[in-house]
Amino acid sequence: MQMSLHLPQYFGRNLDALYDSLSTDVKGPYKIVWYNHASSAIELGELYYEGLLDIFRAVAAERADVQIDLD
Repeated sequence: MQMSLHLPQYFGRNLDALYDSLSTDVKGPYKIVWYNHASSAIELGELYYEGLLDIFRAVAAERADVQIDLD
């Protein structure tokens, strides 16, 4: 994910750091496309999966230059 989203090298690899980076550090406009996102709940675990969804939705709501496509 870090490479795909061009997150900074100092990215902390946790959900708080992901939110911070997506909301301020990553230059827009950008679109996050998560194919088969519902099946990821099994692999990631429900709690982490829901955390990612919350972050992606929050960032898209805060930034007009960010789109989220959940397929």
